[in-house]
Amino acid sequence: MAEPKIKSYKNATTGGWEYTYDLYDEKGDVDKRRVDKGWVPKGGLAIKNVYHNGYSFAKDIRVVSIWVFPKNTERFEPKQLVLGPPDFIQIPINEHSQPFSPNVQKPLTAPLNFSSFNTESALEVRWVSKEPIFSDKKGKSRHIVITQTYIFTDYNNEPRHEPSGVLTAARLFPITTVFYGNEEDGYIASVRVDYRLHLNLDGTLKYKANEVFSKLIKDNINLIKLKNYPNQAGVFKDKESSAYVNAITIDPVNNPSGKPFIDATNIFEAIEKPLLYEIYSNGVIKGSTLLDDQDKQEGWDNIHWWGYRGKAQPIISAPGATHAAHLHWRWGSSAQTFGKQFKTGNPNLNELIKMNAKGNFIGGPLVDPKVWIQTVRFAVSINKDPFILNDNNFKELSFENFEDLFIKNNIESIENGSDLIMFYSIEAYKEKKIQKNTEGPKYSITDEHKLLSGISGTYFIQGLFFGHEAEKKIAEAGSTKPEYVNPSKKGVKKIWYRVPKQK
Repeated sequence: MAEPKIKSYKNATTGGWEYTYDLYDEKGDVDKRRVDKGWVPKGGLAIKNVYHNGYSFAKDIRVVSIWVFPKNTERFEPKQLVLGPPDFIQIPINEHSQPFSPNVQKPLTAPLNFSSFNTESALEVRWVSKEPIFSDKKGKSRHIVITQTYIFTDYNNEPRHEPSGVLTAARLFPITTVFYGNEEDGYIASVRVDYRLHLNLDGTLKYKANEVFSKLIKDNINLIKLKNYPNQAGVFKDKESSAYVNAITIDPVNNPSGKPFIDATNIFEAIEKPLLYEIYSNGVIKGSTLLDDQDKQEGWDNIHWWGYRGKAQPIISAPGATHAAHLHWRWGSSAQTFGKQFKTGNPNLNELIKMNAKGNFIGGPLVDPKVWIQTVRFAVSINKDPFILNDNNFKELSFENFEDLFIKNNIESIENGSDLIMFYSIEAYKEKKIQKNTEGPKYSITDEHKLLSGISGTYFIQGLFFGHEAEKKIAEAGSTKPEYVNPSKKGVKKIWYRVPKQK
């Protein structure tokens, strides 16, 4: 029997957001699981064809898999689940109209430190796993409950999106909330949520009175017909010690007007802008930006994404990025003084600092304190096999070892833009073992210390923000040229796994 038909719905907000989402248009069976009209299809709630004020933002944003890892690895294997039938059953949300409404009756606000951003529209759906997550002859665990929430905010620069306060943007929060009824039952060690973000930005239409964009149209006429522009991306690592207010300089090369200018090298410890090759990397490992205890290697802090403007043409400013998508999972410690939306949710900072614990906990990541022991992984690749999405390959877009999806494939150049996609993964752990330093600042004789957290909480609390302005505030923005710091452009290797200061 054929699966029930799916209908696409469109929502447009008064503030400029436009997007579509799919629902079943009739009752039916999906993999022997009964679904009702108005329920969310297999694969979970996804938003598609996302625009703001007519500017393209994304083709498709979704969760491709939920991974649950057992504490007892001898009894159980890791469990991969896909939202929707047959792994999950949709359940009612009593607080507002069901299954969900673009204009929810009970206003939904962004989580925690982001609640001051003004919500324009929201979508929400809730799932419970069909079966207990783990079970055998010795016993069984509880079911897991997942809530998907998409929150769309207005276009504003108050509250600030970044510390300088010059960027006007709208925010999208693609939130996943995990609930497990008894975290002390000993079954679960960690939960991982894997996103696939097919961002798709166009060029800045206002840039230099259309001079640059007109040339791009002339040279690539088919792109206009398809409304499909090449995209570029960059990865950045913030400096810890330099505050934005002290990063102003006079730069006659980038800023011949002589007006104050924010120098990217004063803000970022490492930059690869634009990315030269596809990449898989880490941002945070179990709440710390320190990736390697021996080499003191640290992870990236953010990704920026923009439309390609043509060969040898100016690109988005860094810092600034006034026509770009921004994804920050962490801000440097000096930036975190500019407002609660930049502060870490790590509840153990003072304790960790006093203990001289291994890891860069000062200026920690943006996390829900309930699930603060998080690992953030990401990848940027061309939208090609095996990364292309279809209606039934969700499990094939996420592996038990996140990096296996990427490093087994040939790496390609993306310096001049392409149809790019981002995979963004968040894993929350129950505990983290650290070494308590007993001999001063050097890591020598240590005592093991265990820190505890949870898996029930909010994932991806910071969301993304999208500005669509011309690069016209030269006195308040950074460099619009390619930037390569730690390593230099010559030092960037053609390898999937790249981190700041690579050897």
